[in-house]
Amino acid sequence: MIIYEFTSQAHFHAACRLFEAAGVRFDVEAAHEEWRPNLLWLFEDAVATGAQWKAVEQARQYERADRWQRRHQPLPQLAVPQ
Repeated sequence: MIIYEFTSQAHFHAACRLFEAAGVRFDVEAAHEEWRPNLLWLFEDAVATGAQWKAVEQARQYERADRWQRRHQPLPQLAVPQ
């Protein structure tokens, strides 16, 4: 079994979509209650294909981009009614 740790709930949900698109089966409910949604548990029968590892790398890239955007994005400007 592979345990992959996520740093944010948005990253977790994005990774879930990527894994589903790659045909990976996973069980969020199997994760320990206090760790959910920070852990994604993959079943052994869903391990070791290129598409799945590509999905893992895409999830990592998403998380890096998300961190960068949160650090560098200016605050939104609100329109002031006149």
